[in-house]
Amino acid sequence: MKNLTIKKIFDYSSKTETSKTSFLNKLKSEVQNESTDSRNYWHRSLTAISKSFKTEDKQCIIDRIEAIESDKEASTNRVTMQMYDSNLRILYNFIDFDFSVWKPQDKINFISQRGAISTIVINGTDVKIHGDDLFVYKRDDKKHIGAIWFVAKKNGYRNEDLALFTDGLFRLLKFNFSDEYVIDPDYCLAVDVFKVNAINYSQILNYDVSSNLLSIIDEIKKRM
Repeated sequence: MKNLTIKKIFDYSSKTETSKTSFLNKLKSEVQNESTDSRNYWHRSLTAISKSFKTEDKQCIIDRIEAIESDKEASTNRVTMQMYDSNLRILYNFIDFDFSVWKPQDKINFISQRGAISTIVINGTDVKIHGDDLFVYKRDDKKHIGAIWFVAKKNGYRNEDLALFTDGLFRLLKFNFSDEYVIDPDYCLAVDVFKVNAINYSQILNYDVSSNLLSIIDEIKKRM
């Protein structure tokens, strides 16, 4: 299965027992697509938040709000207008937000994931993971790396579901960068932009929140 993502792993886990098999059958028949799940629906809010996180400039969020509100005024399609409203709600969550709480105090530099392998093997299964916001910094003469993954879902994720994204992101960093960097579990985190809630990998290590990523993948393998 070449198109398994963390989002689809979550979608599978949220299905009833009777619908899980049909979900996997549909997934197997899908043509592999580079676009991520629900990317188009949430793309405008997520990209603005990501840019603001990197630049520490809220103007990109303000500009995106104005652009979406303008498009909404020109739209007559109910579904499209609901999409605009959902993205606007998320953007307004962050217009006065202090992103420094999700960054180390050290000077950071953002790096591209280009050249890194985004499809990694987890529990014997290929899983495609997107880590778009990766940053590096030096502490105690050692090079560290962290990452943040902004994710969206209407009404948000439960903590244990959000932890799936954090777990996958940490595994991506470990696979690609552990030879060169110390991976900082405090700053490897997934952020639910609907609830403005973050789960970092330290919370998983400390058993503050559990990740069922391996057990869900194992269940998927048994059903294939």
